[in-house]
Parts: sequence; structure tokens; C-alpha cells
Amino acid sequence: ARTNHAAICLGAIAPQPEVVESRWRIKRTAVSAYANAPVVIWRQLLLTDEQRREIALAALQQHGGIYASLKIPLFALDALATVASGRRVIWFTTILGFSHLKVCSELVAWSYEAVLGANAFGAPWRSLSPDDLDDYCHFSPNWVCMFNSIR
Repeated sequence: ARTNHAAICLGAIAPQPEVVESRWRIKRTAVSAYANAPVVIWRQLLLTDEQRREIALAALQQHGGIYASLKIPLFALDALATVASGRRVIWFTTILGFSHLKVCSELVAWSYEAVLGANAFGAPWRSLSPDDLDDYCHFSPNWVCMFNSIR
């Protein structure tokens, strides 16, 4: 996997550059906290400024929520089942996942779906890992990489 975390930039609704992320709790973090970290930043080309604002606000509404650490084994089970079957399996995260708790990538996908509708990243938000989001953005013509220090 190329990426292991995902967050949403708050853009113009924040007084300083910040993201909303899910790390033990859903919280706001200054972008400067990632100054020395490997980072890739994607931007959806087809969104209006109002949609970007609504997506950031949707993520911000989750502020203070609990991180869904118990979901991590479900992602591992999906990955093992995918390797064993030769096709993408999202059964464990979709069926057994706790719908009200979100890991980082689910927070991102849920926020987009709250504004744009179902499967904004090609699959249900409950089943998306950070690497799934990165892959989707990489292969979609509607996303552009704004910054990449991962390579």
C-alpha cells in the first residue's frame, strides 16, 4: 500500500491551513503537522467551490467522534479474501462494519458521499482504505495530483 492515512483539507472555512482527520478521535490538525511526512494531495476537478465547502463542513460535523480502531481487522480480512478470491472483496467492512464510527478514509469518503451521493469513490464509504482512495484518485480523470512527496 502506498498510503496509510487520509484527511480532508478545510480550505477557506479555516483561519489557517487545516485538515480534518480521524486519528483516535476525529479532529482538526494544522497542515504544518505534516511538513516532514510523505504526503499526496488530490483535488477533484469537477467540484464547485460550494461543494468543496459542503464536503469540508460535513467532515467538520464529525469533529470529536471516536476513531473506529476495531475496523482495522475488517480491512485486513477484506484484503485476505480479495487475494484468495482474485476479485475485490468488501464484505467484512461493509456488512460487519460499525456504521457510526469511521476510520480516516471512511471519514473522507463519507464526507464526499454526504454531498455528492453514494459511491463517490467507486465503492461504499464503509469499505474504503486510504490506499483505495489514492488508487481511485490516481486512475480517475476527474482528480489531479496537486502535491506528491511519496513517489
